Amino acid sequence: MKVARLNETFPQAELRRLEQAEREHLDGLPRPEQSQNRLRQHAEYLASQRAAETPEQSQARRQQNAEYLASQRADETPEQSQNRLRQHAEYLASQRAAETPEQSQARRQHHAEYLASQRAAETPEQSHARLQQATYIASQRATETVEEADLADAVAERHNSDV
Repeated sequence: MKVARLNETFPQAELRRLEQAEREHLDGLPRPEQSQNRLRQHAEYLASQRAAETPEQSQARRQQNAEYLASQRADETPEQSQNRLRQHAEYLASQRAAETPEQSQARRQHHAEYLASQRAAETPEQSHARLQQATYIASQRATETVEEADLADAVAERHNSDV
């Protein structure tokens, strides 16, 4: 093999080095089951980190993430935004399709409890503003197309899942 290397041209040597680097790279890649284990371990690590957070740290993390997402979305074109919302709506639909009736009921119950807690804490002015917004939204929905309705539902669902 060493004799053959002495006789190889520069392009042949370069090709041999690239092929070797590719083999080494592929050998170092995790297998699917290793990837799943790594993802599970990382999720467990993040859960333990969040469980140890103070409320202030949790709020700061959420605020930082919200600012990051806002900066990313500020650079989106309208088409990119619609595509992102459509993909999210499809993801939610697939998640809901896989829910058992018990999971669906639990999700709706959790959401109802969340809304009740939010409304219990709002001032009369906030309550009035919320009702005005609901009236406005109802008037807008009376004239929207099916596509616009699907997009609005996706936005509302994403907002509710972020909160």
